[in-house]
Amino acid sequence: MQFEERTLNVLNFKTSPTRERSVKKADILILGAGCAGTSLAHYLEDFGYAGKFVLLDNRTKFNREQRWCSWAQMPESFLPLVQKTWQEWTVGDENRSTVQTSENYSYQQIYAPDFFAHFHTRWQSLETPFEMCPGERVERIEEKRDCVEVTTNRETRRANLVFDARHQGSSNLKDVKEKGGIFLHQTFLGWKIRFPRAVFNEKNATLMDFRTAQIEGVNFIYVLPYSDREALVESTSFSGNHAVRLNHLNAVTTYISENFGDDYEIKAEESGELPMTTAKLPSKSGERIFNIGVAGGAARPSSGYAFHRIQRQTSEIARAIVRREKIPSTCAPRKYDFFDAVFLEAVARNPGSAKNSFLRMFEKVAPDSLIRFLTDESTRADDLAVISALPKTAFGAASLQSLWRKFAAGNQKDGKFGASHGTLHNSLDESARRLVARSVER
Repeated sequence: MQFEERTLNVLNFKTSPTRERSVKKADILILGAGCAGTSLAHYLEDFGYAGKFVLLDNRTKFNREQRWCSWAQMPESFLPLVQKTWQEWTVGDENRSTVQTSENYSYQQIYAPDFFAHFHTRWQSLETPFEMCPGERVERIEEKRDCVEVTTNRETRRANLVFDARHQGSSNLKDVKEKGGIFLHQTFLGWKIRFPRAVFNEKNATLMDFRTAQIEGVNFIYVLPYSDREALVESTSFSGNHAVRLNHLNAVTTYISENFGDDYEIKAEESGELPMTTAKLPSKSGERIFNIGVAGGAARPSSGYAFHRIQRQTSEIARAIVRREKIPSTCAPRKYDFFDAVFLEAVARNPGSAKNSFLRMFEKVAPDSLIRFLTDESTRADDLAVISALPKTAFGAASLQSLWRKFAAGNQKDGKFGASHGTLHNSLDESARRLVARSVER
């Protein structure tokens, strides 16, 4: 194999020289110009927000290798940014595999540097009440009686509302680990590679290939082909511990060698980590401070998919602001909290059951029903189809354990056994209650 050296044509911002500290006022401050922060700024602009809003980020370069995928319908403004779509996908292991297609849904990918360049470049050139400030690092956030004061490395800013979209190092994520429950790490490392010959089926995306070493937790390979010669091959792990980089490298190298050969070039590398937790990530850090994006609970706990939920969360927030309505605190129906909690419980108790569950869901559930379930848009019939496909013994035990965790947490909080149990039971919709009933029966 060979590593290719190249210079990325990326968006670079020039930072202004340090000057005497001043106080600047805005209606809205958005902290972090990643996916969530940029999306919220876009929707505020798109919905015609008339106030002044400011987007801050410590970075001056937004060229990190990162790709966002979703089955959900993309907003019309994002369609030109979709790099690739797949109408066919595969899930399998050493013993079986299933290939599925859908006429109504496609698996779509957006390349993050393209997304940032599209919006950030345009914002730099337009004269609007919106201001983007790259290279500005947040040092302190203090909520006062009538505003929020944010101190940065350049100046002091005051705003009526602050939306914190920062993910890396978020205190929101650190705090939630101490609240009990399940907390797993989804870690991944992938290479975009190119062969000198045709080796890939560019029409088919491999979502999960479990033919890789199951060292700890759940491990699989993810393959997104861009042509018959070029693809992203990625190793992913769901585990209670941080996966070692060397394990991911070994998994990717071995998989490519055994399935495609060794005569390839590595064009790029991406890696990252996402939280998978049953704990509720708070949507607010104060009366005027809101958490959005991954640290604000916009990543689906059982899968790590975040792009669709971030778009729903930020668009609904922007719409509420423009309409002067109450800012929503959730980004998906509550029933998915229960489903995800059961799934994470099963992964923590028995990783092998999680692997089998993924295989059974893709084999036994109609593609459109499963996609609606995975994108928070499922009907009651869809929910029951997914529940019916899951291994009953493993998920029955997991559902009972998950319910006990919720009950114990509620009982500890209000000190009332009956009230806690009743509140928990009433919070579930009918399909979730049926899952519990079936689990208890078995």
